[in-house]
Amino acid sequence: SALSALESDFKKVVSSVPTDFASAGDAIGTLNQRLGLTGEPLRKLSEQFLEVSRITGTDLATNLKSGTDALTNFGIQGKDQRTAMDQLFRASQQSGMGFDALAAAVAANGTVLRASGLNFAESTALIASMGKAGVDVSEAMPSLSKALGLAADAGVSAKDYLGQLFDRIKGAADPIEAAGIATEALGKKAGPKFAQLIQEGKLSYDDFLGKMVSGSETIRGAGKDTMDFGEQWTVLKNNVLTKVEPIATKLFDAIGKGMAWINAPPLRLPARACAECDARLR
Repeated sequence: SALSALESDFKKVVSSVPTDFASAGDAIGTLNQRLGLTGEPLRKLSEQFLEVSRITGTDLATNLKSGTDALTNFGIQGKDQRTAMDQLFRASQQSGMGFDALAAAVAANGTVLRASGLNFAESTALIASMGKAGVDVSEAMPSLSKALGLAADAGVSAKDYLGQLFDRIKGAADPIEAAGIATEALGKKAGPKFAQLIQEGKLSYDDFLGKMVSGSETIRGAGKDTMDFGEQWTVLKNNVLTKVEPIATKLFDAIGKGMAWINAPPLRLPARACAECDARLR
């Protein structure tokens, strides 16, 4: 049955990443409901969301909402979802933007950027580079959308326009000219700081996009590298609990009782169930 399959996915997830049962239940339930995932795709993406939340110290529920919104906005499916998550993570690391903030910005501006001809990676790189420059994306987007529209009317693709914009700013004769070019594209508030970083060689769209797409760092890899003793113990404890029946089934039932997993919002594991788990291991 669907519930039995989700129970199996739940056990595998809590046995592979250092998380609590309630968080694993939230991740599995939310991704199953919002993206329709089951089996390995559900497990792998759940692990990524749990780990990126742990590594970056950001809220799981927020990441699940903004992350799935971004994936859905760009119509990303299958294995490409996991690739996109790693790209978001790399862009976050490069730019200094929080993963949650970056994913939310990609989700919020995805419709406009897709209409301009940018794909997920190109859109993420643009927003992350703006974030690195301290630019408020919501303030800059109206001016940028207009500029991208004019470029499209002139037969210039959005990606080519962005490359040309960075090159024009970098090649400007002086900071005043550079700021003028950037202001025309991004607005008065965002333009000058953006231009300054490009002229100083601290910001390059092509380099940013290349590192984000071709980089080797992954969420799961970073998760394994940063796992401390306490987190290793959590994984061990979870492995023990999922193999002890009927404790594991009882735990899962406590999370899913009355939930109707596929159609209802996820519930958190009752504190009493967690206390019982810990008592059994003492």
